[in-house]
Amino acid sequence: ENINGKHGKDTASSRITDSRAPIMTTVYVQDGQTTASKNYLGSRMSLYINNEEDTTPPEIEVKETTKETNQIQVTVNAKDEESGISKYIYSISEIDFQGGSFTEDKVLQKVELYGQTYIFTGLIQGQTYYIRVEAVNGVNKTAEVYTEGIITDVLEAEEGAIKNEKVYGENGTGTAYFTINSETGLEEQGYYLEHQIAKTDEPYNPNGTFTKGDTVTGLSVGDIIYTRLSDGKNISEYYKTTAIIELEEYSETYNTTQIYEEKQLLPSEDGGNEETVVGTAYIPAGFKRGTSSLVNSIKNGLVIKDEQGNEYVWIPVENAVYDGETELATSGNKSTYKPFARYQRGYNQDTEQYYEGMLYNYNGTRSYVISTGNLLGTSNHREPSLVTNSPTTYSWVYNTGDNYDATNYGKLSELGISNATEMGEYINNQYTEIVESIKKYGGFYVGRYETSLYTEQGANSTNGTVVKSVPNQTPMASVDWYKMYLSQDSKYEKNPYNKSTSVSSSMIWGSQWDAMLNYILEGTDKDKVTAITGNHTGTRASTGQFGSDIMNNIFDLSSNVREWTVQANSTLYRVGRGGYYDGIDVINPASYRGNSGPTPTYGAIGSRLALYVK
Repeated sequence: ENINGKHGKDTASSRITDSRAPIMTTVYVQDGQTTASKNYLGSRMSLYINNEEDTTPPEIEVKETTKETNQIQVTVNAKDEESGISKYIYSISEIDFQGGSFTEDKVLQKVELYGQTYIFTGLIQGQTYYIRVEAVNGVNKTAEVYTEGIITDVLEAEEGAIKNEKVYGENGTGTAYFTINSETGLEEQGYYLEHQIAKTDEPYNPNGTFTKGDTVTGLSVGDIIYTRLSDGKNISEYYKTTAIIELEEYSETYNTTQIYEEKQLLPSEDGGNEETVVGTAYIPAGFKRGTSSLVNSIKNGLVIKDEQGNEYVWIPVENAVYDGETELATSGNKSTYKPFARYQRGYNQDTEQYYEGMLYNYNGTRSYVISTGNLLGTSNHREPSLVTNSPTTYSWVYNTGDNYDATNYGKLSELGISNATEMGEYINNQYTEIVESIKKYGGFYVGRYETSLYTEQGANSTNGTVVKSVPNQTPMASVDWYKMYLSQDSKYEKNPYNKSTSVSSSMIWGSQWDAMLNYILEGTDKDKVTAITGNHTGTRASTGQFGSDIMNNIFDLSSNVREWTVQANSTLYRVGRGGYYDGIDVINPASYRGNSGPTPTYGAIGSRLALYVK
């Protein structure tokens, strides 16, 4: 099986050959700046024989014109039955082409192409424009057609055209993320957001300094953000005012692990209001708890932070282990019963307890359990399991195999692993510890950010050995699965939680990823689980840079780097979750599963830490 490209099996880099249809790129020239927008419509060439005896020009008429505030689209009908149409020439001017004052130097834009439709962009709102279209036939004879004056619309953005989606970060480093309301259609017309930051009581200054972009950084409590729409020429009179009245705040460090009860005033039976517990979490010793409303809600993302600045989000799990009786959420029903794990075959609540992951698929804002064919002993997605290149090893019990875990276990020797059998036992025991912790505490933590690697001297580096979950750093990538697993394991001497008495850490497991998404589906960010968001620019970005890819205070699940888990598939692969930064070949949501061999290194695959309470 072909496993090529830097992104592993089942990605378009290994499926698409060089014989691709061309990508159509529309190029616009505006104020001397060239921009391009890509779409994925191609075409097909045709040939016709020129009639050199053709002495008549083509026939041409304007079929339709449509206008927006900053663009006009014109469509013509043209034909020449003798020598055909070889090209069209589209021109636009603020002066009537047929008026006495027109000269060619009055043409604002002029383009030659083969197509009966063209869109003039970069126009001014409320301005009158005239369009000329020339059709040239096969013997270079030309016919012209003209439009009447066309007045572009006036930009009438109003309340609701700009949305403040997120505010996050601490005082002095706060960030606000804005979007253009998709219902306005303005983004498709080339409009973007620009903002001005002012201090309390400073008014909006339309002639002041504005910065282009949907993300505003470096904010402090008391700042005011004025956000408006622009396309470089047209500016909306409407602007949105956003006052920063709160940013992230944290408690003092907990000295002991303590339960945290989130309470709300809810209506009581006697008609009044009663303080009611709406969620619980455990705050480990050595961590601070989010106290401001941005980070203290279990439903929307309770954040904790350690003394080194690593941040994690609590994932509540109502049912740790499948009871074997309750109806599960399947594609045919909408049960809310979604357990984290189940007993391995041959085990039950009365025996020594070994577990395997309950895995889920996603469709829109629903999740349902994958069929029982995904169990240990099958080739499908499964955990805990070895990957040894042998169909006789479909679980953590080593039988045979001559590759992957069967030969690379030495990379985990610092965990006390000296052969493949011990590696299988190790990951099975770790999974058992995780499930038992979830049973006891009702949840676990995931890294708020993709894992980054650091040297012991504190430099962010792929060559590092120390893991962190922090913003604005290059995420771990270009190292193999074994190094990622080792460095994120708290039994590794250089792991920041190696000597912790309150938490253990590991590479995130596939069932933890699913539990995280099931939790997000219960909150306000549920639509993002199967949506394409975040960094698909084609370049890996620092952690936490894309405000569109935040779900319950967790960053970069749909983008940036795909994230390796401990989950196995087939005889060859470890499973990566989520999307990554590619903007053309592969764009996948947070719910996506991808397969990659664990021994190569990939620039687009990283991982994410998980913490479980001791």
